[in-house]
Amino acid sequence: MPTLSVDLPVDFSTNTDQTHWKNRWKYVFASAIGSLHLQSGQPCQDAAAAKWSAGPRPCLILAVSDGAGSATHAELGSRQVVHAAVDWLAQRAELDDLQASDAPLLIAHLQQVLGQEATALGVELRQLACTLSAAVIAPAWAW
Repeated sequence: MPTLSVDLPVDFSTNTDQTHWKNRWKYVFASAIGSLHLQSGQPCQDAAAAKWSAGPRPCLILAVSDGAGSATHAELGSRQVVHAAVDWLAQRAELDDLQASDAPLLIAHLQQVLGQEATALGVELRQLACTLSAAVIAPAWAW
């Protein structure tokens, strides 16, 4: 089973230098293709992305996704979603404009991104179906 190793200082209030935080935060992503996917010849549909935002409130942005097994292009959907999500969240964080109420805006943006991908592939949007979990983590706040 993959493990996650994180090295964070205990007292976030003692150092507000963003370089200090960027160099201290670590993330690990590991994925394994499931036995049903192996049997059916489906690719691994897991994806993850991370980005450091050096905006007014420096933060680490993380996203993970798992494609829906019933969707023919789920692996593409999950990859598109994690990268589009961390980019969108980083842009909002760098503008210091990330609010708790932004989740529906993020979802609408991701639906648009996946809709464009579906059109380019000539498939229905549902063929890119996937899950998404995202987080924005900073020394003194989280989203």
